[in-house]
Amino acid sequence: MTKNVITKETIAKDLQTEDKKSSRILLIVALVYMFVGSSVLLAVYFLGLKNSEIGAIGYVIFFACVFICLLPLLFFISLLIPRRNGQNNSNFFVITDEVVYKEEKTIRRRDTRLIKKVIHFYQCGEIEVNSTWYQITAERDVFYMVVRDRNSKSALKCYPAKLYEYIE
Repeated sequence: MTKNVITKETIAKDLQTEDKKSSRILLIVALVYMFVGSSVLLAVYFLGLKNSEIGAIGYVIFFACVFICLLPLLFFISLLIPRRNGQNNSNFFVITDEVVYKEEKTIRRRDTRLIKKVIHFYQCGEIEVNSTWYQITAERDVFYMVVRDRNSKSALKCYPAKLYEYIE
């Protein structure tokens, strides 16, 4: 069986692609939040504050609310800044880890039951995988784990050694 070859460069490209996808989602959420939040605040200002005799206390409360509404937006922006600066996708290590066991976890979301296929590793804990990887995996199988540092307890990505070969 021919194995897919992975290298540090291909892994970096995969991580960069995932970062771009999540950055787009964060940007869309931030824009929607900004539009809805500014609409509500402008409505409060024009319908309530502008033509009333509320005084200084009303404006202090209004601007305190503006500040509170801006905090989540600042949080979204703080998540986007490292991604935009290219959160150095070459700062990772590839280690090997063995499968301890695998299990199917049932998760309830509202009226729906979802089944997650999870593999447990010695060093990196549990990782959700797709059905194919779950079916071909057995105890003591080796996976290539992409981690930020060698002592990390969580993996950014994983690749089964049955299907992939890592070449430095």
